[in-house]
Amino acid sequence: YDYFDRVYHNSNSNLSEIARVQLAIHLVRSKEKDLTINQIPLIIDIMAYCYSHFMYYTGLKYGKLLLDSHVLNADQLNTEYHGFYLIYFQTLLAIGQYTDILNFDHVFVDEDLNYYIALAYYNNGSPAQALKIIQQNWTGERLANSGYKTMLLSSIYDWMGNNQESLKQFKLAIRSCNQQQELKYQLYKRYSMYIDFRLPECQEKMQRAANYYRTKQRKQYAECMHNLGTGYVMIGHHDKGRKCLEESKKTLEKICDSEIYYPIN
Repeated sequence: YDYFDRVYHNSNSNLSEIARVQLAIHLVRSKEKDLTINQIPLIIDIMAYCYSHFMYYTGLKYGKLLLDSHVLNADQLNTEYHGFYLIYFQTLLAIGQYTDILNFDHVFVDEDLNYYIALAYYNNGSPAQALKIIQQNWTGERLANSGYKTMLLSSIYDWMGNNQESLKQFKLAIRSCNQQQELKYQLYKRYSMYIDFRLPECQEKMQRAANYYRTKQRKQYAECMHNLGTGYVMIGHHDKGRKCLEESKKTLEKICDSEIYYPIN
């Protein structure tokens, strides 16, 4: 164990990404029945790799292994290894296991974790509860940009039928996203919800989102192409719409295996 641990942490070992993850898995498995805090960074690395490669259930297995070991309680784990709960919540959101996130309601004061809890309420069909969570004055200042909160608020108000407030929050999010690439393209992806798709500005921004995600996140790219295709159909450009929707379907089919649930609409 000590030898492989040194290899894993040696920056000069020139390990490939997959080799590092395989080595981390070996190290964690060798201590599976007697985890210590030394394995926590390894588990976070494994989960991050699995999340980025759509292997959500595999990553979740290691997350639950850590939680079940009770090496640290929730507050200790969050204080010492905040990144664990970030990737754990993101993984649960990706596969729709919202209840496991909602069990942490009122546990943390960190703004980013409560944002994910609010998102879980929203995705679970409770927009009013999501609004209540996201409007709390948290003491933890971990959320890098309030644009993520306002983006969620715009979706919540849209669901609740308050179109004026929804548009207001969307515009606030757009104004705050200049330094946040990921947030910006998340907003561009859904631009047609708030801006008339017939306008070149709307089509251009949604196309920019698709171009951004094309080589970065296939699921996001598929959603962009779905939204573009739907927009083109709505304005009567059926050939363009069909092309975009076929691209979305083809992309989804590449990543829809036993590791991911995603409805092909």
